[in-house]
Amino acid sequence: VEPVVVVRHLRSLVPCPTARLHCSRRHIYKIQTMHTFRILRVLLFWGLLLALCSAVPFSELQKDSCSDLGDCLNIFDQPNCKRNITMAAVKYYLWTRTNNEDLQPYQLVPHSATSLESSSFEGARPTYFLYHAWLQTGLEQWILQAKTELLNKFDANVIAVDWSGTSFPLNYFQYFKNAPLIGERTASLIAWLNRERGLQAAQVFMVGWATGSHMAGFTGKLLNNQHSSFGKIARITGLSPTGPLWNDVPAEERLHKEDATFLDVIHANGGEPIPAILAPVVGQWGLLDTIGQVNFYPNGGERQPGCSSLSETVKMCSHFRSSLYWLETINPKPDQNEFVSWPAVGECSTWDDFLQGKCTTCDPSGCPVMGFNSQQKSGYLSTRYFLKTNIASPFARGEEQ
Repeated sequence: VEPVVVVRHLRSLVPCPTARLHCSRRHIYKIQTMHTFRILRVLLFWGLLLALCSAVPFSELQKDSCSDLGDCLNIFDQPNCKRNITMAAVKYYLWTRTNNEDLQPYQLVPHSATSLESSSFEGARPTYFLYHAWLQTGLEQWILQAKTELLNKFDANVIAVDWSGTSFPLNYFQYFKNAPLIGERTASLIAWLNRERGLQAAQVFMVGWATGSHMAGFTGKLLNNQHSSFGKIARITGLSPTGPLWNDVPAEERLHKEDATFLDVIHANGGEPIPAILAPVVGQWGLLDTIGQVNFYPNGGERQPGCSSLSETVKMCSHFRSSLYWLETINPKPDQNEFVSWPAVGECSTWDDFLQGKCTTCDPSGCPVMGFNSQQKSGYLSTRYFLKTNIASPFARGEEQ
């Protein structure tokens, strides 16, 4: 593309920083550089992905799932192909107060009486299932920190659902397809724990970050559909549920408010639906849909303060921030602020309204708080709630707008 064409195109699309009729060459160059950088980012990301895909022998690729011609970027349905994920492909790491070392969890083997007998699992305790994101494992730092905070607060069972072994690591598309099967395996595990140890639905809580949010949702769905006598689990917390691909499916085929008795969602990196291949370009990995009974939109729910353009691609900064917000609320210090939020009602319907000071009405029982202490209750004025956060930890600002 000729530079003059790019400049002319940018001049027609990008507003100038002042009231001048024409953008300065310096401003146009800055915008042009920014767009070039974004293009280079996506080319680098998908180029690396293609290189790694082509470097893996077909025999080693997706042993437990289907593929077309060994292509690990397969995104097409295969109606004649029966997908299968073995039980061993999904791992379950158990921690309790008697077994709480970060990197020495007990690996609980589903439907193994010997494994269950040797574990410290107790069905009478509250049980937390933690679901990691794409390109992560069940031993991620945020999961280990959550485990520690939860066990400090409760005598509980904490189980990390590690689904990283169900496909080629970079194959986002195959993980998307595998989500119902991962949910099915975990639902089967929970039903087994109910039969063998008396685990009750009211004692089951799930927290998923990004793609893991939808995995938790499928677990809840399949418990409802295939093990209906168990009942609906107590709660799912979705931390910035992933948008690419999930935006294109019906609500019942992703995380949904009917998957648990209470579903609260923190939206930290959403936006208008985009193709999955463009997510690294714009640094947008989440969704904005009101999929929970209560949906929190910190800083508007799209970009979080302190996250640079580069960090959005390399570290998924805004996307990851939701987990940091949630972790901060499990065991807050006595003098620590809460994430107080305001409902989108009356004159307050958008984030711009919030910034203009139009969001001042609280629910009858007070303004709800985002995070671990968010509660299911009657009288919510809205399904959408806005709040600001600080740029760094501690992130909560209390009632300060």
